[in-house]
Amino acid sequence: MDDQDYPDDKDIIAGLKRGDRWSEDDLVLKYRNRLLLYLERARNVPWADAQDLLQIVFGRILSNPELIRPGTDRLDRFLFTACKNAAIDYHRHRKTEQEHFAEIVEELSNRGEISDPTLDSPNAFPQPHIVLLRQSRSGLDRQKRQVLTMWTEGLPDKEVAEILSENEGTIRQRRRRALEEVRERYLNQLNNQPLDSQEKIRRKLKLD
Repeated sequence: MDDQDYPDDKDIIAGLKRGDRWSEDDLVLKYRNRLLLYLERARNVPWADAQDLLQIVFGRILSNPELIRPGTDRLDRFLFTACKNAAIDYHRHRKTEQEHFAEIVEELSNRGEISDPTLDSPNAFPQPHIVLLRQSRSGLDRQKRQVLTMWTEGLPDKEVAEILSENEGTIRQRRRRALEEVRERYLNQLNNQPLDSQEKIRRKLKLD
């Protein structure tokens, strides 16, 4: 569909502020593809991550349409700016493989999902295991990956629930299942590594 097949932005904005569900659908359908391409091509965000970022951007706007300033009659500049800022935050928080691995392990530890690890340095973890953990996380289904991504970015369950239009209890359960699945996938992959390497990483993470 071309833009001319959708309502004018003024009508969409008015509908959003009334809480009109049809206007929410029009907003997403009218701008989703263009914003995804912008995030991927202009802002260098991987496609899967771009989808998650865009859902966060849309979710925040739909849950709080007052973010659209009075007098705004076009949404394209507003939306592209929101995506630009989201992409800047994405790259700012993106770590090296080692830092990302240590960050997740620390989060798991802080929330009691695994025993307290001894993190001398992110470089203490062999690169193959860093890759394994990232693969374990990326192997989650879309819903679990979205929740875990937002959680590791510091969003509380309540805000995640609002963004995804879900019950907070549902989000909490989904996050717990996601963490369990990451841990299980990681341990299953770890079993395929050389025994001396397994022993080192298990000792580091106190996984046994």
